[in-house]
Amino acid sequence: MGVDATHLQQHFPARTLDVDFIPRVGGEGWVLVTGDNAQNRKPAEKKALEDARVIAVFIYRGFTKLKLFPQVAFIMRHWLAIEERVAKVRPGTSLEVNVNGKIEIL
Repeated sequence: MGVDATHLQQHFPARTLDVDFIPRVGGEGWVLVTGDNAQNRKPAEKKALEDARVIAVFIYRGFTKLKLFPQVAFIMRHWLAIEERVAKVRPGTSLEVNVNGKIEIL
C-alpha cells in the first residue's frame, strides 16, 4: 500500500492527552485516523485539530468496540477511498467514514 502507519503510542506515552499530541501530528504532516470520535466533539480537541491543521479521519462510532480483525478488515476495505479523499482536502479538515464506508467532511 505504500503507507507508513504507526500507532500514536509508538511516539507518545499511553496517557498523553489529545491536546498534547495533536500539535505534533500537525507539525509532522501526519493524517490522524482514529476511532476516538470524542476528538471531534470536545471543544478543546476540535480546536487543537483545527489550529494544528491536522487532517483527521474519524471512523464510525462503535468501530472501537469491534475485535481487532474486523477493525483491520474495515480499514483495509476502505483504505484506498480514504487515501483518495484525504488527498483532496485541505489541512485542518475532518472526515468521517461511516459504517458503510461512505466518507463525508465534518
